[in-house]
Amino acid sequence: MMHSKIDSNHIEVLEKKSSKKKLKKDKSNSRCSSPINGQLHEEPLSPNWSVLPPDIFFIIFSYLTPSDRASIRVVCKTFQRMIDHPSVWRHKVVYLCYISKYEQTGMWTLLQSRKIERVMVQRMSDNDCKKLRENLPQLKGLQILQFQKYKQLRLLKELTELRQLRLGDCTKFTDKELVTGVTIFQHLTVLELSNINMLRDNAFKQLVRLKNLEELTVRRCLRASSMFAISGMGLQYVLFRLPKLRCLTLYAVGLSSDELSLSFTPPKGRVEPPRHRPGYYPRYSGSKKNAPFPDIPEEEAPSIQKLQLQSLTLTHSLSWPMTEEALSQLDTVETLCLNSCYLFRRRDLPVEDVTSIFRKLINVKSLDLASTNCKNTCLEHMPGGLESLDLRDCYSVSGIGLQSLSDRAGPNMKHLGLALCNRVSNHPLSMLHTMFPNLETLDLSSCRCVTQDTLAKLLKLEKLRWLGLRGCTQLTLEAVQKMQEMSGNRIRVEGPSLR
Repeated sequence: MMHSKIDSNHIEVLEKKSSKKKLKKDKSNSRCSSPINGQLHEEPLSPNWSVLPPDIFFIIFSYLTPSDRASIRVVCKTFQRMIDHPSVWRHKVVYLCYISKYEQTGMWTLLQSRKIERVMVQRMSDNDCKKLRENLPQLKGLQILQFQKYKQLRLLKELTELRQLRLGDCTKFTDKELVTGVTIFQHLTVLELSNINMLRDNAFKQLVRLKNLEELTVRRCLRASSMFAISGMGLQYVLFRLPKLRCLTLYAVGLSSDELSLSFTPPKGRVEPPRHRPGYYPRYSGSKKNAPFPDIPEEEAPSIQKLQLQSLTLTHSLSWPMTEEALSQLDTVETLCLNSCYLFRRRDLPVEDVTSIFRKLINVKSLDLASTNCKNTCLEHMPGGLESLDLRDCYSVSGIGLQSLSDRAGPNMKHLGLALCNRVSNHPLSMLHTMFPNLETLDLSSCRCVTQDTLAKLLKLEKLRWLGLRGCTQLTLEAVQKMQEMSGNRIRVEGPSLR
């Protein structure tokens, strides 16, 4: 079905013309308008197409791109009602660039009819916060890309159904302002704080008030000052007091090896704070803005003894091996992202120490080692149940490493990323069907050795469904199209000249 842009004036003209030629309605054969060559034509629907239940259309429309859904929406009123049905927009995130600009266009009515529950906003004024609170009270997910005032979160306090909060830019706020605004939403399950410039233990520990938190993301601004000072003990305090936490992302938190290991080690005992005499309250002589938080009573934040993390991301945060005790707390992790970690670039450590994390985390199924430049010997210690591995920009990996990976997890491997791995020659690529017979996705972007002969060999991967070929300069569009034809269009190819 071809899609074309049709403006409202063109539709009105066509409707006037069609009104002059009234056709007899046939109740046994429903009709629908469809865009063909930029015009609307009335054509009968085939019986098989017309008897499909609406639920089937909802599923089909949910997979379309926003532009395709917009094109289909103007075809007829039936499709318009289907596109606007809440089932199509379930779990969809709607991007609102400027709320005040589109306020008079019936935007809120449309969002309410679709029962939108998740929105992403570029920036918001105080008035925008009030409009969002009044028109979408059932909002469950909110992402603010440019966070201007921390007091705006107080204006959204009445969003009692809010479960996911993502703040894209926190560079302008102190840690107290940030945490005070976040902890208003006691029922949060997902919290993402990005570009943090200031965060200390005393403020960070207040996150334990979010008892239902399942996913926590802390992204340190790369130009952060010395006021970003989370310690291993502070991170330990939070992790072992969030019993429902399953996903943790730490980006450039700047912890040493001992501090990072401490954060994943269960607390040994309780350190008693100094007791003051009755009626005595310590005075704070500094500014009220930076006054410290009150301590959290131990009975309000009991600690657990075993972490239950399923996803762990340590981008730019792992430079030395972690202790055995810390790794034993992470044995439930199934998705591990070590993107850009310096540990795998080290040449001053034995390979056994570097790969100890792989030998301990035996349940890992998805592993991201992009931009780590890991050696071939690291691939000899991969978990046996590994199903997905990203080696993008690991320029030290060669065919020898792929063979070692095949010996460890060859039959289980379904997703493999080899973008920018230019030491992998044409020969190992032509043998991928024997090393990884169950591959479903393969990324060979910017690999100089990929040629037309390589594509012919990749056809032997019978389960391959997606192939990345961006930046492969030795390939022509005709060669890629020929490969798709030979595979019966089974493989979706993404390349620089394929749009």
